[in-house]
Amino acid sequence: MFSVATKLPDVDIPTRIQNEVGRVIRGLPEITRLVTIALFAQGHILLRGLPGVAKTTLLRALSKTIGGGFSRISGTPDLMPTEFLFSMWPSLEGLDERLPTKSIKVGELAYHLGPLLMHGETLAIVLLDEINRIQSKTQSAFLEIMQERGITFGTQRLRIPHALFVATRNPLETEETFELPEAQRDRFMFEGNVLKPDENVRMELMINPLFQDVDEMIGRVEQVIGLDELHSIRRRIQENIMISPELARYITDLSEATWHPGDFVSIPDLERKELDDMVRAGLSPRAEIVLAQAGRVVAWMNGRSYVVPGDIQEIFLDASSHRFFLSRLSMRRRTDLAREILAGILKKVPAPREANGKIR
Repeated sequence: MFSVATKLPDVDIPTRIQNEVGRVIRGLPEITRLVTIALFAQGHILLRGLPGVAKTTLLRALSKTIGGGFSRISGTPDLMPTEFLFSMWPSLEGLDERLPTKSIKVGELAYHLGPLLMHGETLAIVLLDEINRIQSKTQSAFLEIMQERGITFGTQRLRIPHALFVATRNPLETEETFELPEAQRDRFMFEGNVLKPDENVRMELMINPLFQDVDEMIGRVEQVIGLDELHSIRRRIQENIMISPELARYITDLSEATWHPGDFVSIPDLERKELDDMVRAGLSPRAEIVLAQAGRVVAWMNGRSYVVPGDIQEIFLDASSHRFFLSRLSMRRRTDLAREILAGILKKVPAPREANGKIR
């Protein structure tokens, strides 16, 4: 536990949040922890996974634990950027209560706020489902709003300062898909893989009727903190968790190794030069900053006021695999091969040692 002098927030907060989410989500502790890290690191996250593995329910539960709004956008090839902001359809004020058909008077159309505006500044989590199904123009508009956490209308600026943006990619979807360009993927802090729960968890979901009513499940989730407190916690973590020069050097060593992995990793059926030639780009300075930001959050969640190599190692694959760009010849295996190479780098790059609360 931290001393008062460190000015760090209560380390029990992320545990309580994960426990509340765990009341309605079974079998996904790793991805719940990863999303919680992104939440406190003020990052955004890509999730890969099949439909029906509780991604939406997890995020709805998480938004309730921090007392904010949740919005979901369904990715389709005809989705337009304006649909994030508003839509036009008949106003309910046009309903004639005396008519059994609830007829709508002709011409009474009204603008209605879209998913990014309907909650105002209390928007906590935005889910864009199947981002790879929307056109590049719409992807760019969404990612610009995500990056700036705000929208400009003429001279008016609308802010969504607390929002965590989550985009999902369906690995089975091959028709009408628009793969995210490398520069766009780099805007996400993490890319996590949501796996199918094991058979014991799936049996529990079938047997217990609680899990068959999503709204009732979400209603049982308790709020842990508010959005203003979340903002304060984020700032205090980054200001007070220490990263030593030795730890910063370790991060840069990992990053440098991704530019010439043949020096560190051996892949079956690939010569060293072939492996190096396959790399289009290793980790960028942004990736190094992300590792430091997220590493501070992991250190806090692990009860320390300083970052150790294990904190970086915990998040390295999820923070790096989507930023490690391989040649298009390997795109079919891109994600799996990238993680295999990065895991090899993680094993071979020497890490500094921790002794008496210091990194040496």
